[in-house]
Amino acid sequence: MSDDLRAIYSRRFSDEDATRRGGVWRELTRFLQRYVPVTATVLDLACDRGGFINAIEAAERWAVDLRDVRRYLDPDVRFVQTDGLSLLHQLPPSSMDVVFMSNYLEHLESGAAVVDQLKIVRALLRPGGRAIVLQPNIRLVGGSYWDFLDHRTPLTEKSLEEAGRAAGLQTEELTTRFIPYTTKSRFPQQPWVVRTYLALRPLWPLFGRQGAAGFINGYLVPELLDAGHEVVGLDDFSKYGRLAKSYDRHPRYRFVEGDAKDVALTTELAADVDQVVAAAAMIGGISYFHEFAYDLLAENERILAATFDAGIAALRAGRLERIVVVSSSMVFESANVFPTPEGAQLTSPPPRSTYGFQKLAAEYFAKGAWQQYQLPYTIVRPFNCVGIGERRALRDADVMSGNIKLALSHVVPDLALKVIKGQDPLHILGDGSQVRHYTYGGDLAHGIRLAMESPKAVNDDFNLSTARSTTVLELAECIWSKVHTDGRSFRYVSDTPFEHDVQMRVPDTRKAKAVLGYEAATSLESMLDEVIPWIRDEVAAGRL
Repeated sequence: MSDDLRAIYSRRFSDEDATRRGGVWRELTRFLQRYVPVTATVLDLACDRGGFINAIEAAERWAVDLRDVRRYLDPDVRFVQTDGLSLLHQLPPSSMDVVFMSNYLEHLESGAAVVDQLKIVRALLRPGGRAIVLQPNIRLVGGSYWDFLDHRTPLTEKSLEEAGRAAGLQTEELTTRFIPYTTKSRFPQQPWVVRTYLALRPLWPLFGRQGAAGFINGYLVPELLDAGHEVVGLDDFSKYGRLAKSYDRHPRYRFVEGDAKDVALTTELAADVDQVVAAAAMIGGISYFHEFAYDLLAENERILAATFDAGIAALRAGRLERIVVVSSSMVFESANVFPTPEGAQLTSPPPRSTYGFQKLAAEYFAKGAWQQYQLPYTIVRPFNCVGIGERRALRDADVMSGNIKLALSHVVPDLALKVIKGQDPLHILGDGSQVRHYTYGGDLAHGIRLAMESPKAVNDDFNLSTARSTTVLELAECIWSKVHTDGRSFRYVSDTPFEHDVQMRVPDTRKAKAVLGYEAATSLESMLDEVIPWIRDEVAAGRL
């Protein structure tokens, strides 16, 4: 290690920091002990001051670091001073039951070096052994990943899993968000707070970052799995094509490839579950509303009818407790009361778009099934979901905005795409005064889960949204400033808006807070810190 790097580390981690981090590590290790048998031989790779290895209970404990840190380690911890890529010169193959790494792989020179390191880890493990990796996720922390001079290789949970596969490791469990990015964050670090946080897995998506495929379902499935539920997923890959998900091999997740309009299939699946989430739909951005005005109505009605037929049959069979309808803020497309409360869909003029009208029909499906068959329901209305993971639909038509082809016809990723690609002045639809409530996909998933779990939510409906109003122009300026960190002046031009570009979409969020205890906690700025790097990666990979 160079003298410069030693100096950087000494300034970065003071003795006071180490003491505070030690308390955090004791609680983290208490949680991680479930993955480490007390009879195991354990290696802590890049052990630093031994926060993990000193606290873990194991029959034999080893630690490795490039620096000589043995003075910080317990007397019975066997220390080897070397770099991780030279480990097989120091330790015999098949000698470890568990190899632990925290905040290490990003320091390696390249993705190839990450794979090489994981191959060495695999060689060190005995048959049936386990590697545990805690790793900053650049997809979630954005540019702050590079605030550390020695961070060289950007990693997401997907690229890390890919590297593991290349090294011959099989993913047993993958958690996208676990703990905050740094112990220098504002997240409270008293041991009892950390202990409580770790015990409440639903909090992880809200705090496990600093600064997200159906789209919302890409957030909802991990939310449900993290809360201990078993999940059965159904999709025919007709929108995006075949996609792999981080949770595909989760032990409590089963995926079935099939058509949601197949009544026999949906009935078979519904017979073995407690709740059905009616989230399958043909859906897209605002250009979709115009391009597929008939199909959005007809196809989604067929999906809904099959889903409710299955739910009614499962209710009669005696197990199903409830159907959860994922509706849309577009049921309020013609509302004239702001903020718009639940119930306004019954007193406002009907939605003007076929998509909004069909989503309103979905809510009537729920009420009709209750009235005739006593099928309990819960209706949730997400507002302006923001996140990552949604790709261009196979049927998407090319839509140009200035000189840039739109990615998804959703305002946040499309504005980010245009700014990243250097469009100047930036093209926006209309004058930019349209008001939206941009809500993080993880927050929406959390709200849907709370509604699913709450007996108070039966036969009721809820707006799920941030309480913060943002104009399109304010959003554009925020994205511009995050991309152009050189302070470049913001310039824009207005293009003719789409017919169904609603001017005001402002929900009343009080009911969800009062009944479910739900509040959307993620700021717009934090969402953009996740979305912008993801759009950059998609552009670099040629997918946008």
